[in-house]
This record gives sequence, structure tokens and C-alpha cells, in this order.
Amino acid sequence: MSERIRVLHVDDDRQFAELTATFLHEESDRFDVVSRVRTSEALDYLEDDHGVDCIVSDYALPVMDGLDFLEAVRSEHPGLPFIFFTGQGSETVASDALAGGATDYLQKQSGTEQYELLANRIRNAVEQYRSGRRVAALERVRTLVRDVNQVLVHASSVAEIETAVCELLSEADPYRAACVAGVDPETMRVEPRTWAGADGGYFERLSMTVAEGAAGRRTPEGRAYHNREIAVSQNVRDDPRYEPWRDA
Repeated sequence: MSERIRVLHVDDDRQFAELTATFLHEESDRFDVVSRVRTSEALDYLEDDHGVDCIVSDYALPVMDGLDFLEAVRSEHPGLPFIFFTGQGSETVASDALAGGATDYLQKQSGTEQYELLANRIRNAVEQYRSGRRVAALERVRTLVRDVNQVLVHASSVAEIETAVCELLSEADPYRAACVAGVDPETMRVEPRTWAGADGGYFERLSMTVAEGAAGRRTPEGRAYHNREIAVSQNVRDDPRYEPWRDA
């Protein structure tokens, strides 16, 4: 099954935005279109990290025009696909948009063919973006593995290895922090041994247990300890299994 594509469409014409969303859905059920009529609302949506894959924006927008909006997006999301879909059609506008960092530029037309063209442009832009991110992620992994191997060669103790690995992980995108912990055999609580990265005190505040029972076995740390499973989440904020991690 193909990955879904979340599109953030910004257009102050609400009716046109709804029409665009309808036609994109008809073009492919991969599209998940979120519409916003104000750039401030769109920027808030981006900041909340909803996993946007592509922005489609009008050029002539109130308060903040399309180029200013593009600049604001690029300051935080330099590689995110950004397509102008606008009635402002001229070579100058197109040149300014592309020079400002837009991925593509498409002029609004009459008829439904424009939505098929827009869908193709979105798909192509997102596929290139995702491919580039996969390559970059692979390179980061290779670099991290190489650095960890160097630590293993030169470290003189397990504690030194653990500390160095935490430091390497916390400095590697997309991680913010890293921790090595052990289980207290008497309390069956997970106790941090060393950590690095943002707000190290977070790991001391975090209450984790692998005690026998349904609750202890359902937690990510419980599954890792009892079942030797690797527990992974791409969105701790919304993943119910990680509720204690959010409250720390």
C-alpha cells in the first residue's frame, strides 16, 4: 500500500480550497488534504507537527503574501515541498516564487484538468523529498555507526562506552536525548545510569517499571525487558503507550 500524502492547502477562498480538496481526493485516496484560509493558521498547524508532506499555497494572500509565507516556512522547514497554486500568473511571479525557494509553480486554470496536474506535481515533489530524506537518514546512520565503533575501540570501561554513545545519539538528528538504564531487581523499576541531550533531568523524573503484571508488560520498557522486543514510536506525544513518558 502506498504511503499517504498529507497536503496543507492555504487559500483565502474557502470554497476553492474545498473544491481543490475534493478533486485531489478523487485523483487519489493517498491524499489527505488539510485546508487553511490564513497563513497564521497554516504556520500553527506546521508547528504542531502533523506530518505535512507538501504545502500548496495561493500567491495573493491577505496579511502575509505567498512569498512571505514561503520565507516563514523555509526558515523552519527548508526542504519541505512547497507548490504555488495561484491565479497570479506571470513570468515575474513564477521567477520570484522559484527564486524564493518554491518547489514548483502552477497557475490556476478553468476546468478539472488542473487538479490532475496539481496531483502529479504533488506526488513527484513528495517522492523526491522522501527519497532525499531516506538517503540522508541512511548517511546519518552510517556516520553514527562509524562513530560508535570508534568509541568501542578507544573506551576503557562500559560506563565510558555508555556515556559516549548517549552523547553521540543525542547529537544525531532526529534525536534530542539518549539514556542508558538498568532494572533494579528488587523494585523492578527502570533506573537511568547515564544520559545526554536536552533536559537530562527528564530521565530522573520519568517513572518506568517492568514489574510483573499486565501494566508492566504493556509499557514499551516492559515489552523490551520481558519479551526482548525493540519498542519504537514515531510520535510519543500521541502514542497512548507512552503516556507516562509525556507526563514526566
